[in-house]
Amino acid sequence: MMMHSLLKRIQTIRHGRRGCSTGIKRRPAVVVKKIQLFNDYWVCVISTQLNREVKGLDILIQEGSNDFKIANLRSSSVIRVAFLAMVPAKDIKGTIGFLSKPTLQQIKQNIARFILEN
Repeated sequence: MMMHSLLKRIQTIRHGRRGCSTGIKRRPAVVVKKIQLFNDYWVCVISTQLNREVKGLDILIQEGSNDFKIANLRSSSVIRVAFLAMVPAKDIKGTIGFLSKPTLQQIKQNIARFILEN
């Protein structure tokens, strides 16, 4: 998969740890960056647990918004910007929907700001 083909897409990924109570499961995530050297991807996990939103960091995708319509999510969701995971290309399973370019840019800006904060 080429990175430009995954940008702005909401993918289904295999995520979790073997041996933990929830195990490995499929969940939606936003591909943020390809790590070329290893053919892995940085992704931000998406959750329907809106109460976990970190204001000013996470991105809320609410029903009725333009992003919600193209994202093809089941219900309002929060993109957990600080919940970055590195996922091998083999664990990216399929496209659910898309995000607007401005929303993807906001995710990247929030990541950078979060990392650079004191």
